[in-house]
Formats: sequence, structure tokens, C-alpha cells
Amino acid sequence: VTGGTVVPTLSFGVQMHEPGFQADFQRKTSSTVYCVIQGKGRTDMDNGKALEWQENDVFVVPSGTWYRHVNTDPDNDLMLYAVSDEPTLRKLGFAVNQRRLADGSVVVR
Repeated sequence: VTGGTVVPTLSFGVQMHEPGFQADFQRKTSSTVYCVIQGKGRTDMDNGKALEWQENDVFVVPSGTWYRHVNTDPDNDLMLYAVSDEPTLRKLGFAVNQRRLADGSVVVR
């Protein structure tokens, strides 16, 4: 009703990405657990490794890791359910979100 988080210490949400979607790299002080509701894809990590996943897989992006999600299915939307500890870190004043643009510059959000 208020638009706030259901639980004051965690956020819950669904991300939907169109076929072929590729995000910019990002890094957060929070950790996020993802469950793949629909589709398939991969998460590229800052160490050059990639984690491939598909429907019903569960994976974690740890705090401080540069990453980006890629929808590798050319025909279907991707839906990821995400649970994060960002509200806790925000209340403590530790939440930082960064995005790395294609030119290598970093934007703090």
C-alpha cells in the first residue's frame, strides 16, 4: 500500500528483461539472491567468468562484485525474482550502487 518494502530489512522484486537484453556492469554493497522464474541467460562477472542459468535456477551475486545480466534467449522475455539486503544497508548508511558505462566511466547511484 505504501510502496515500501514488505520486510524492513530485505527487498523483494521481479526484474523482466526483453529478448537479447544486456545490462551495463554494476556493483553494489548489497548482496542479491536471484531465482529464474522464466527464460535463460547468464551473469557476466568482473573476473571474466560467466554463470549460465535457466528457469528454476537459483544463484547469488555477492556484495562488491561487478556483474551484468544477459538474456541469451532471442525469443523470450527473462524474469528474475530478486531478494536483496539493500534496505538494511541503506538504513545503516552503507548502501552504494555503481554502474560502469561502455566507455569505462563509473556512475554512482
